[in-house]
Amino acid sequence: ANRLNFLANFSQSSVFNQVQNSLPPAQQQMMQQVAQMLQQNQVSSLQQLLSSEQGEQLIRNLTQMLSTQVEQQQFRALNVW
Repeated sequence: ANRLNFLANFSQSSVFNQVQNSLPPAQQQMMQQVAQMLQQNQVSSLQQLLSSEQGEQLIRNLTQMLSTQVEQQQFRALNVW
């Protein structure tokens, strides 16, 4: 369930498009599927997708990218002072 929350929050975030654009094409496509499933609340299909090997890979990539994106944003915020 924490993955679903992660993705739900992520799909609402401003970083979504930036990150999606830097994913490999197959994962970009998967990300769009995921976003659609979230909007339509298709939880069981989404869980199946995420438990697949590609799903695991996608989550790993997103987690890495997000941590760097978020860190970069925090760093920029610090540089304001």
